[in-house]
Amino acid sequence: MNNGNLLEQKQRNFSIWMSRIMDMTTETMSDAIDDVVNDDEAEEETDDLTNEVLDEIGVEVATQLSATPKGSIAGKKTEDLMQ
Repeated sequence: MNNGNLLEQKQRNFSIWMSRIMDMTTETMSDAIDDVVNDDEAEEETDDLTNEVLDEIGVEVATQLSATPKGSIAGKKTEDLMQ
């Protein structure tokens, strides 16, 4: 085997080795991102906390909303508002 063929073989082996490392790195990064993005537990905790806060302020909002006037705006048409 001459030096040219040996060098080509080494380059091919190196390319294969680097490709495998890149594949493993890509897979690891994808798994890590998926774990963060698809964290159902954190999403459930966020929903629970949001619902708790909304329940606490909900009574005040409902009380305030019951005092708001109902009906249409006198003398205004939708076409007039769009111009």
